[in-house]
Amino acid sequence: MHPDQVGPYRIERKIGAGGMGNVYLGVHKVTGKTAAVKVLPPSMAREDGFVQRFHREIESLRKLSNRHIVELYEDGTTDDATFYYSMEYVDGSTLTSEIIDRKRIPWKEVIEMSLQIASALKAAHDAGIVHRDLKPSNLLLTKDRMIKLTDFGVASLFATSRLTRTGGIVGTAEYMSPEQARGQRPSKRSDLYSLGAVMY
Repeated sequence: MHPDQVGPYRIERKIGAGGMGNVYLGVHKVTGKTAAVKVLPPSMAREDGFVQRFHREIESLRKLSNRHIVELYEDGTTDDATFYYSMEYVDGSTLTSEIIDRKRIPWKEVIEMSLQIASALKAAHDAGIVHRDLKPSNLLLTKDRMIKLTDFGVASLFATSRLTRTGGIVGTAEYMSPEQARGQRPSKRSDLYSLGAVMY
């Protein structure tokens, strides 16, 4: 069961879920613009740590402008204290689905996709952001074969204090750099390690 409305968006259907909330397809009631609307569930909104991470994800997206990163539209809190933000809706599939469907992707396509991912990572790194969870399910593929990086929920900003406790591990094991697996602070190189794992 999904909400009928979140902020100014009429909710059509659920399109995704993750560790930091549910994502719905929404239509702005005034402009008619379609968006992906991410919502922090009330159960998580009662925990300061989750709220801080949610706001950090918004802050990360606000700093970024690159055609290979999903664009942030707006954010807010509803009357019933539900935190949300809206972003560019990508009508396509995840790279995970692409890999499952095709089994093996020709190396020239891998290189082309990887260059697009590298462009997104450079924009993030130039803005002082380490993604920390680069993996195929966080890479969206549009119908015209453009890669869009999403899900900055565990990203770290170089200039901010850490939300992850010392020795804490955040990320996805299969794509995680050795230093992340050891609970050490990730760096730009951690994302590049994960890119290598995605390419493989």
